[in-house]
Amino acid sequence: MMTSTDRPPHDSLPRGSRHVARWAPGPAFLALLTACGSDVPDRSLWMPLGDGVVRLGTALESHPRVREEQGGVWVSYSIVPEAWTPWEGKELFRALRPHGRAAKKAHDEIVRLAVGDEEFPARLDLVRPSEIATLPPGTFGLLRGGIVIHCRDGLPPQEEAVFWTWYPRTSATSGTASIGRMSGRGQTIWPGDTWVHSIHYPPESALRFYGVALGLGLKDGESLEFRAALDGRELYSARQTATEKALGRWHTVELPLKGGSGQLVLQASGDLAMAAFLAPTIGPGKVGRHGARPWANGKSERPNLILFLADTYRADNLSAWGGSSDISPNLDRIVERSLTFKRTWAPSTWTLPSQSSMLAGLFPPQHGAVDYGLSISSDLETIAERLAAVGYRTGAVTDSAFVSRRFNLHQGFEWFQENDPWNLKTTLTGTEEFLAGDDGRPIFLFVHTFRTHLPYRVGIEEDKRPLRELYSRVTGKSGATPEDGMLSSEGVVRELYELYLEGARGLDALVGPWILEIEAQGLLSPGTLIFTSDHGESFLEHDVLGHGGDPWEEQIHIPLFFLGDSIPPGSAGGLASLVDLPRTLAALAGVSPAREWEGQNLLEGGAARTFSFKWGKTRSLVAVRRDDRKVVALADPSALSLGEFFGAVELDKDPSEENAIERAELWPGELLRENARTVEHLLRAIRPPVRIELPPSERLALEDIGYIGD
Repeated sequence: MMTSTDRPPHDSLPRGSRHVARWAPGPAFLALLTACGSDVPDRSLWMPLGDGVVRLGTALESHPRVREEQGGVWVSYSIVPEAWTPWEGKELFRALRPHGRAAKKAHDEIVRLAVGDEEFPARLDLVRPSEIATLPPGTFGLLRGGIVIHCRDGLPPQEEAVFWTWYPRTSATSGTASIGRMSGRGQTIWPGDTWVHSIHYPPESALRFYGVALGLGLKDGESLEFRAALDGRELYSARQTATEKALGRWHTVELPLKGGSGQLVLQASGDLAMAAFLAPTIGPGKVGRHGARPWANGKSERPNLILFLADTYRADNLSAWGGSSDISPNLDRIVERSLTFKRTWAPSTWTLPSQSSMLAGLFPPQHGAVDYGLSISSDLETIAERLAAVGYRTGAVTDSAFVSRRFNLHQGFEWFQENDPWNLKTTLTGTEEFLAGDDGRPIFLFVHTFRTHLPYRVGIEEDKRPLRELYSRVTGKSGATPEDGMLSSEGVVRELYELYLEGARGLDALVGPWILEIEAQGLLSPGTLIFTSDHGESFLEHDVLGHGGDPWEEQIHIPLFFLGDSIPPGSAGGLASLVDLPRTLAALAGVSPAREWEGQNLLEGGAARTFSFKWGKTRSLVAVRRDDRKVVALADPSALSLGEFFGAVELDKDPSEENAIERAELWPGELLRENARTVEHLLRAIRPPVRIELPPSERLALEDIGYIGD
């Protein structure tokens, strides 16, 4: 991503080592893995609702601020002439944007603006202030919560303007609904619509769902009544505030005690607002608690599985991986009770390909999500889908951007929450929201945070001011960014690294206690928590600042540890990769892996070799590792067959990769030739990726964190 010719001394990056006993799985433990899940309760105890039939109501037809069209509705907002103020020029005027901005997280922005009889075309491709300043006459754009209009006559609008925002009438696609920051299995509806299901339910059952209400700002105190009826008899009614943030909460509907069958009708009534029923599931009315289910009778349950990924988190943020003990004291204590994989590689040097690999069990060329405009195919089977198919309640809380439904990483999750702007407290609160919906099923919870990603933030409150002050002090520009060359001097990079470490300390202060609370709630009895990252971060080692570049160790060497009641602590031998996690999680759950998944079950031992890829438009690289020998070469089968390489190193002797192996050495070429056919296999796409068009606002957001345009 960001480069410089300057380089800080190596003592600016903490190094060290700590002895941990090596661990190998015994026969009893392997038997536990294969038997796990054989005595779990019948999956028919839980009946996820997904299909159903949506019957459109008539409540919207007479509303004066709604215009219905096929597929959705336009909602109008008035802007009085006095609201417009001059902006960046005599012909440009700005007004605050009316309510409705939260809708952009659920679908692409579709807006219109009319002044009197004249309609102004939208220029949503212009997103920065400098771009908005170039608005053509007779058009409008959106900027930071405002609307900017270019009037041809140089005067502000003299009549009332009408701003229209588009909302879908129904938005279920392949059983997935989206509303605000939420998506998942379910359905969005409007007041007056009904969602109808024919159901059969056992005795002593209950329906649970996550209700979301998106307010449209048409009146103060908007609210909706979530209702459920069975064969015409109302079973449940609860009022919920509708806000622009599209907040949600869990609802429990007790079904008739004797069980039976009938027509279940779900609806939301009240003010004009958008509602969603997410993750609706019929299950046992009484579920006890984790580790003590009323139906268990001493038999084993499928284990809970929790995957926590700290984005851009260097391995040496933890003392077990050579870091200073003052960076992550809480996590360090947890690592002492965990099974560690010290030699773990990320499959790529940036977020999208790496996390796509982790969820889909494939290397980047195989799933194809190697560029900002590509996502994994829905035809690939993710670990979330595999676990959902055998009865897991699947949920995810992410910091959005690449880890989002936009890039199809919501696939298989029945409850998927994206948080933007980033805040680790908000993310961890999101996990509490998911856990509050316990219906007795084992859980697979994926948690993703950008806490240590640019922009580096300080303290629990994630203060960005120290980073901004550093940029301004060094460059003399208030809007400076890491791409400014003056930020690449040795002293400044050391300051950047210290700010990065403040992010790691902030993560430790919250995530350490969160893991302890997870244990206290019984979620790891039975259960396993996995902590890892998708890539690291460079601070001028090898003349690189940031990530996304060539596969140096500071970018692809990541932490990985397992904590759980059935996981003996220690240090596992062999190599590991994020690609191994789907097979490992499947083994923990007692289910077979998907046929196309690469990798292996890490609890049977690490691998002897692994790979990492850096994909580019003009040059793509593969790093091949066997034991402690690493070779980097062109990702080209013919070059590999010839043993041609860019660099090689023996990591046990040179962990900082300071001294390249001489080309006269024979082993680098031999290692490449040995793995040429394997790499050729890994270069073939299992399913073609999906080309996506990012809305301008999302492109801008990715630019602001150092991606598009590098």
